[in-house]
Amino acid sequence: MDRAVSRIDFRALAGKKVYLDDTPVRAMVDSAYLTSLIRQHLMASGGILKEKREEADYVVEVRAGAIGTDR
Repeated sequence: MDRAVSRIDFRALAGKKVYLDDTPVRAMVDSAYLTSLIRQHLMASGGILKEKREEADYVVEVRAGAIGTDR
């Protein structure tokens, strides 16, 4: 997961207010870790994370075909 998320280019969201919607993956194994990774990467890329959808200019929806721990 770390490698995959680090390859996402969020530079277009630098300085923008962003809401991270993790609803589609919440029931999946290790989804909390994936959400945390994406949240950190968004902030490191300059995105301004908002806790409420209505406060954001952009919504990033987290989706995955499969996630889990190898070991």
